[in-house]
Amino acid sequence: MPNSNYIDARNFIFKPFPHPLHPDEVGNSGAMEFAASKNDSREQYVIKRGNAYPEIASNEFMYHKIATALGLYTQDVKLINGNKDYRRSAAIRYVPNAREFSLKESDDKNYKAFFEFPSLLVL
Repeated sequence: MPNSNYIDARNFIFKPFPHPLHPDEVGNSGAMEFAASKNDSREQYVIKRGNAYPEIASNEFMYHKIATALGLYTQDVKLINGNKDYRRSAAIRYVPNAREFSLKESDDKNYKAFFEFPSLLVL
């Protein structure tokens, strides 16, 4: 039975993924990639490579796990096995058509969730 905390790199196609807001820049964790499943076109991840900062993957993974334990929703985050080049990387579930949060246009539920996340960041 596969471990649900990991994706197997051998089952994915990896391509560069420029940051939508900063396409000409490389973020703190380095260049990001996009991973699409070879078997299910709906299974897609943004990959944060942790080559320069190996703690990046564990930070993303633990942030997701803590949020889940607190009842907060975050995109699913997995670690990667099956390819040693990705062993220090985080796979964050990609959401097509996601849009930036607008506090001004949010409903009560989203407004509350927005303010729960600064607390999570402190943890």
